[in-house]
Amino acid sequence: GSSVTAAESAPVEVDILAPARAALADGRPKKALELAEGARQAGADRVQVMLLKAAIFAQMQQVEKQRQMLQAAVALDASPGLPRLILATIEQRRGLWQQAEHYYKQAIAANSSCNDAYLQLARLYEHYDQPVRALRTLQQAVENNPEDIARFIILAKKVYRKMVENLIWAAGYNIVAIPAAAGLFAFWGFFLRPEVGAFLMSLSSVIVVI
Repeated sequence: GSSVTAAESAPVEVDILAPARAALADGRPKKALELAEGARQAGADRVQVMLLKAAIFAQMQQVEKQRQMLQAAVALDASPGLPRLILATIEQRRGLWQQAEHYYKQAIAANSSCNDAYLQLARLYEHYDQPVRALRTLQQAVENNPEDIARFIILAKKVYRKMVENLIWAAGYNIVAIPAAAGLFAFWGFFLRPEVGAFLMSLSSVIVVI
């Protein structure tokens, strides 16, 4: 009789999520969602189903559902870094920078060679006026991948420029506004009312963040 090789006799592993992925790739998110749910009921890996559903909701522009699926997926599996990176981006767009920082750090912990996570975390720090943290994060990114030195230099220049702007603003405020509020310029007829001083202090905080 004919002999059967080991490769021929080995069971073929079927990806039951493949039809859903194909439907998503074809731009049919509703059909993809239906197929993904069917695959879940048929015993597909829960985390993979959640990640696929997150991608489907992203295509449907349902950001909150995408976020919920990603959160459920990362709660079950600590290994993938990309879902955390996407979550961080979503939270950053919502203005929740501490949550974004949390997910960026988780993405780095899951994959320390993911330089996109380092660079996006550095941009987050730069945007929220934490230049020292931004530069340290950039340094870690370059240590992991020296090829990113060009991106490091561009972002580092932005961070440095922000530091200089903050220094100039702080110096100007301290030199002019505080003495004026204390009445040191009253002799020349210039006096800064307390409520105006409070407004300028609040304005300084806004400008530093911007």
